[in-house]
Amino acid sequence: MRTRITKSLLSVLIVVSVLLSLGMASLADTIISKSGTVGANTKWWGYFEVTEDGEYSYSYDFDNEASFAILHGAYGVVQEWNKTGHNEGTVTLSAGVIYTVEVNAYNDIVNFSLSIDSNSSGGGSDSGSDSDTDTDSGSGSSSASLSPEQSRKLAVEQFVEELYINALGRTFDVTGRDAWVAQLMQGGSAAGVVNGFIGSQEFIGLNVDNASFVKILYRVFFDRTPAASEVANWVNAIESGATRTQVVNEFAKSPEWATRCAYYMINV
Repeated sequence: MRTRITKSLLSVLIVVSVLLSLGMASLADTIISKSGTVGANTKWWGYFEVTEDGEYSYSYDFDNEASFAILHGAYGVVQEWNKTGHNEGTVTLSAGVIYTVEVNAYNDIVNFSLSIDSNSSGGGSDSGSDSDTDTDSGSGSSSASLSPEQSRKLAVEQFVEELYINALGRTFDVTGRDAWVAQLMQGGSAAGVVNGFIGSQEFIGLNVDNASFVKILYRVFFDRTPAASEVANWVNAIESGATRTQVVNEFAKSPEWATRCAYYMINV
């Protein structure tokens, strides 16, 4: 009798185990999965979206120092800096939102792999997909679910939204953002748009000193914090007679700016 009970219990446990494993498989849908190479001081990026609000898992592996980010517009839903090796975590995402995932290499070439998956707290997606092209130059490749024009518009929107934060210290207003996006989509220069922000009454009203002005330009043009010596050099130039407009135009001549504009698919 005891043997029959033990065998029956074992059979039940096996069936439960199989059902659980099948259930877990149905909950662990891959939203985006990517492996590739990013050149030094460049980025790889792609787009994805989910069909249900919830908690999602992400994991990535870098063989050199790099950052990982999941962005909604210019806002970091997840931003992790100076990472190497294997890293993972969870993030809450919303349905109907197009997210950007980025890998930003620092001083060395980075080989990477990443994935974003649904889990038991969030529903799977049938619209997320991985970027369809490897890159060694850091240029972005869009999700297969988006047309080239949609991909470019999203990139330009991100550029303008970052300008609002970096130059004006606030989030964008839709009317203003869309006007600047239209200008860039029609071939307007990124430097011209930056000059529009810097020359606006709103920016002038911030009354920033020369050092703060230079730091803002480094964030706007190069997406980084300047060294103290870099700030001192430009402050000295302004105090020696250079206008702020002239300084902006000098920043716009930088190869670093040209690379950044290529990333956002806009004219220098």
